[in-house]
Amino acid sequence: MDSVGKLKKFMKFLCKKYETDDILRSYGEGPWQLIEESGVDFGDARAQLAAMDILLHQNLIEAVDLQGVKREEVKRIWPSTKIRPSYKGLQSRQQNWPKIVSAVAEGVTKGIIKGFTQK
Repeated sequence: MDSVGKLKKFMKFLCKKYETDDILRSYGEGPWQLIEESGVDFGDARAQLAAMDILLHQNLIEAVDLQGVKREEVKRIWPSTKIRPSYKGLQSRQQNWPKIVSAVAEGVTKGIIKGFTQK
């Protein structure tokens, strides 16, 4: 499965869980718990966070419980960040996923992962 397919599968899982889970709706959950529960294999921990960053930058997920930081100012998902689907993410389930070009998404993923390995 390609990167975009994995992102779609994760978002489908996240939106479905959001509909039935009061805790996720109210407080969000950590990205690793959600990824593990979804069964989607994004790779190692850095790749998992990079995938969440793509969803954040596409406004498909939002960070919650930020202790004084505005949601709009969040640029990266960290292991301690709690996430939930955004309004746009929930709409995407109804509208059969927003148009994301596969090559761009994979290029961004590879660029983020490459940036981590160079530090």
